[in-house]
Order: sequence, then C-alpha cells, then structure tokens
Amino acid sequence: MEIILSGVPDILSVQAAPDIISKQVRIQAKLGHTVKKGKSKVSISVSEAKSGKPAGSITEWVVSPDREGDETIVDVKVPVQNCRFWSPEDPFLYNLKVTTDGDEYQTRFGMREFRLDTVTALTMLNGLSFLAVIIDQHIVEQPGVLMFVHHSDGEAFDAVVEHARL
Repeated sequence: MEIILSGVPDILSVQAAPDIISKQVRIQAKLGHTVKKGKSKVSISVSEAKSGKPAGSITEWVVSPDREGDETIVDVKVPVQNCRFWSPEDPFLYNLKVTTDGDEYQTRFGMREFRLDTVTALTMLNGLSFLAVIIDQHIVEQPGVLMFVHHSDGEAFDAVVEHARL
C-alpha cells in the first residue's frame, strides 16, 4: 500500500537542464495521479536564489491519464531573464519551484554547461576553455571547485560533480 501525503497530482521527480546558448532551462516534471481528475494546472517558476528576484515562469495545463496510478511528464522550456552563468568564481544559483494543485517541489540549479571537447581535449565551461586539474582516481573536494574522477586508463571521466557555495 502506498501512502501519498500530498495532493493531486503529486510531483514524483523534477529535472532541470540549462541551455546556455538560448538562455533558458528545460524542465521535466514527472507527475503521479492517484485519482481521475481531468485537467490540472502546473506552475513552474525560476528566481534568483540570493535575491529572490523572478527570472522566468510558465504555466501548463495537463490532462490526467485515463487510468489511476499512471504518470504524466510535463516538458517545458523556461526563458531565464538576465541570465547569469554559474562559474567557480561566481557560483550564481537559481531557485526552481514546481507547483501543482496539491503539491510543490523546490530545488536550486546553476546555468552552466560543462563538457570535454573531444577535438581539442580541453575542458569547457560555458563555452570557454577551463583549466581543470585531474588527479588519477582521486576526488578533490573543495567548496566552489569542480571535482573530477578520472579513469585509470586515462581515457575519460567517471563523474563530474559541482559544489557551489550556498
């Protein structure tokens, strides 16, 4: 037996994927439906974490599935006004709030893109080359610094984790 302590629809999970080129964030929210209800309003808002200043919002209406217990995915893109990129020197964060008629979910995220350029073998942060110190099979943990785990074969990264000063 499952006990749900929130309203309907309940928010099962939320993912935020920043798109630094278009200065927007893609939000995917998985909603659970415990009763047949018809249409439900889903509000998504983005605000600056420190100041609380609104940076973007969108409202979607979703139709509950025909069968009780089925899930719905809300997939939207929210433009971020006056977008400020995250970096170790400026760990700027945004709040994300997803609200349904009976539930609410909040998290923080940074507008950033980190990748390894396969042509130049340079680490890239927000489209610019970024000096990264990689220590074979060790994790470097310092607030505000990117941490890396490197394969012992010297080929690729196992994980990239960021820690921002909150």
